[in-house]
Amino acid sequence: MKKAKRLLILLMAIVMTLGIAACNPAKPADTILVIGVDATFEEKWNPFLVESAYDHQVVDQIFTPICQINAKNELEPYGGTIKAEQQDDGGVLYTITVNKNMTFTDGEKVTIDDYLYGLYVRADPSYSGKPGSLLGSFIEGINEYFYDNPNYSTDIAGIETEAATKYAPENITWEDFLLYAKETGLDAWWTGDPAGDIGDGRDWATYVTDEGYGDDLAKIDATNADQMLELVAKVEYELYKEAYDTVSWFTDYNKAQYALNNLAGGVNVTEISGVKRVDDYTCTVKYTKIDIYADRGLAGNHGAGNLIPEHYYGKLTKGDVAPILANMNPMGSGPYIWGGFADNIATATANTKFFKGVPKTGTVRWQYIPQNDIMPNLAAGNIDIANPSAKKETVAEIRENPDLRMDLIDNAGYGYMAMNTERVPLQVRK
Repeated sequence: MKKAKRLLILLMAIVMTLGIAACNPAKPADTILVIGVDATFEEKWNPFLVESAYDHQVVDQIFTPICQINAKNELEPYGGTIKAEQQDDGGVLYTITVNKNMTFTDGEKVTIDDYLYGLYVRADPSYSGKPGSLLGSFIEGINEYFYDNPNYSTDIAGIETEAATKYAPENITWEDFLLYAKETGLDAWWTGDPAGDIGDGRDWATYVTDEGYGDDLAKIDATNADQMLELVAKVEYELYKEAYDTVSWFTDYNKAQYALNNLAGGVNVTEISGVKRVDDYTCTVKYTKIDIYADRGLAGNHGAGNLIPEHYYGKLTKGDVAPILANMNPMGSGPYIWGGFADNIATATANTKFFKGVPKTGTVRWQYIPQNDIMPNLAAGNIDIANPSAKKETVAEIRENPDLRMDLIDNAGYGYMAMNTERVPLQVRK
């Protein structure tokens, strides 16, 4: 199998201004860099919720992680360090430190408490952001904290056993499936727009009609999002419910409800036993067993590594992270400061307090540009950088334009090869 190729295209005039951290200039250059992205933003600008690649492009410039991944795919120190020491009991003790010379963009000092804040938000039973969730990790005491019960194991085993039967496709009730549909948006298929494209050029009304539910459609207000979602859910429940992993979702959902119910009478477990604050710039995290991804999960910006200001996002009350997750105006200690989102454009400006120096580029804008419109916008100078697919026609067009430069880069994604196991011999499949 071959890796697909992508193009990295830059206007020659802007090349010299690229670079995030400069050598401490007095102020950022009066330059604007416009990056074209070929997918719409999810607009999850909260560091606890950010998930899509293009949202991450923006948010990753606002926050400072403990470590970054370098060009060799290695973890290296950035806003701090992480060190692992194997323990005699088979566990691993991670020591995380934060640099002492950092401030948030509002001038407040960055300390280890801002790192611990991020851990505890992700460990909370009310935390709904799957990226970076700590439940299921091998951190000592994480389950006891999440379930707010030192003796949780028997109850959780019962929840798992019940879910495996009750929510299986052949047993799940319409009421439970509808809850699943509303909470997950039918595995994020539902866009929330009753007239929206379902992904193949059809709208939802056309889809339900094509599936034989035209009479049901005539009985509802097709412009009402709630009514349309319920009708689509009915179609999926009656025809395609086997395609949905309702067992896993309800298992997690009921575990979270169990944890929140335990909090109803007050908090019993106030700390994660494996997480210890050492001083203002140091903490330790104990894993009960080896996890080869633990350091990246703890220190990386796509895990729990971002330094997030508690004083800005608000004090955590166990069992209620909603106020924290509602803040969609990010503020951190990274190279750029959030400037807002409007008209499919996210804007950030240089952080003059950045600990590695003032960024060379004064303003960066990420703008949604449909794939077919990327080349015309590059040629017209409306955007400065983009990464369209490396089609022969595109490559030829770039080579004919003296103002454009391209770099071919490997795409980390792979295709797949399907085999009929009844026809292809085992040795060939190997």
